[in-house]
Amino acid sequence: MKKYLLMMMAAVTMMTFVACGDDKEDDEPITIKDSRITQVIPSKYLKELQKHMTIYDGENPPMVEGVFLVAPAVLHYDSYHAEGVDSFSNSYIEFYAQDATNRTLKTKEQGGNNAEGSGSYIIGEGNNFTVFLSNTGTSYGVSFKTATIVSGTMTAQGIKNLYYGFLMVDKGDDPDEKIMGVGRYRIIKDKDGMSEYTKWPGTRAFVSEFERSFVTQ
Repeated sequence: MKKYLLMMMAAVTMMTFVACGDDKEDDEPITIKDSRITQVIPSKYLKELQKHMTIYDGENPPMVEGVFLVAPAVLHYDSYHAEGVDSFSNSYIEFYAQDATNRTLKTKEQGGNNAEGSGSYIIGEGNNFTVFLSNTGTSYGVSFKTATIVSGTMTAQGIKNLYYGFLMVDKGDDPDEKIMGVGRYRIIKDKDGMSEYTKWPGTRAFVSEFERSFVTQ
């Protein structure tokens, strides 16, 4: 009987060891070579987002210029588990003026939150890329700083497996909590896995509806 119990205990111990070895949690920090990225999004938040979306590193990202249709755009992860927002209308995003030497580009945005972008950076390797954009603005009289992260894989048809993260990095005094808390974020994705090349619709941008639904309560 004792021999049987010892064998059972050994088996449980081995299973526990294997489970711990397979767990990817998260002792290793994200190593992004471009130091400008942490000016957009602090490392602690970057680490959180990486649990729920792919973030590509590298110094040779692909050219990503173009307008892309994100449809259907669906909520992939919500760090504060808000109810009632799980999908978005057909959405558009444009990258242009990409500088391969400095790894910068511009992102077309039209939003309802009086936000102003301070520049976009792109990293990646091969066909895989991640774009980082910092925004500052005001909503309901509260100043805020947000970070936008877009990642995916360039193909002849458009962006494959596009993910779009939006994080509240900092905000001013907000005693009534009119806008979302610091450190909260949402990630959406293109449900069918392909964000095709298209033309700018001339109405509103991808980030307009998405960011407005995030920043405001």
